[in-house]
Amino acid sequence: MNYPSKIDRLNYFSQRMLAQVHLKDINEKSQIYENIIQKYKNNPKGKILDVPRVNDLNGEDFYRDYFLKGLPVIISGKAKKWDCLKNWSPESLEKRFGDDPVMVTNENVNDIKVEDITLKEVIDAMKKGDTSKYARFNNLLFMHPELVNDLDLGYLNSIAPRAKENLNYQIFMGAKGSKTSLHAAVSHNLFIQVYGSKHWYLVSPRHDLALRPPANRSPYFISNFDPAQPDYQRYPSMEYVDMYEFELHEGDILFNPACFWHQVKNLTPSIGCGCRWFDLRSSANLSMTQLCLLLTASNPSLLFTIKNRRDYSKIFKAIKK
Repeated sequence: MNYPSKIDRLNYFSQRMLAQVHLKDINEKSQIYENIIQKYKNNPKGKILDVPRVNDLNGEDFYRDYFLKGLPVIISGKAKKWDCLKNWSPESLEKRFGDDPVMVTNENVNDIKVEDITLKEVIDAMKKGDTSKYARFNNLLFMHPELVNDLDLGYLNSIAPRAKENLNYQIFMGAKGSKTSLHAAVSHNLFIQVYGSKHWYLVSPRHDLALRPPANRSPYFISNFDPAQPDYQRYPSMEYVDMYEFELHEGDILFNPACFWHQVKNLTPSIGCGCRWFDLRSSANLSMTQLCLLLTASNPSLLFTIKNRRDYSKIFKAIKK
């Protein structure tokens, strides 16, 4: 494959740094952008790929075959017998924590709006099919740390021992049809599908350049490319990019490597749990561009993001257009 080289990415990154200073994108007619498109056009048309599925996975195999290589994998049904599947139904969570405050955000990643409601209101919306109240990045497990014991921490720590002291738990709850547009984060994620089903797209960070994330100095990376309805006029390089497409069902665990772009849609009312951790070396290897953009972010700053990593409502409220 003749994709842009590390030198190309470094050159593009330097231009992106200048763009971030002035809060504007690189001109689509610039020579660097034209060179990127031409390199992509020398490749075959992109394909839809399947994420490998395994029935079980130990720490040694996970580290060798997926973590070091930066490849996604699904451990099918691994969490089916975990207590979270028995104890985290919408009805149970509403009964126990219905009055808890919850952050919901809109789907428009270019203009993120945050609303503070209760968990009961989120669950009512799930039952009614209201997609406007999707609780993303919820910190329920930090508000109620006893819930962490409903996960098989022994297994999670065995396959990701480096994450043991660094796991950041996030809950995602929404109605059928609710979705999150294409975005990326520099942390690794073991995502557990607790209730219902989700549809996913994944794009390798090797194609950061093709996705052209806006220059907004934010630590939350977005792209306006929609894998479900691709616009190859606006994103011509993406016509030559392979993408993963798959579904997660109750009990499945997905390893979503750091820096991978992902777009997610709930096929049913859905509850999922992300177990995230940061590993500097592997994140730099997967996408030095994303890592450098994170380190130089000022909308808000990296320090502010780290300080509030367990309360994304503060991060999203601090992002300026």
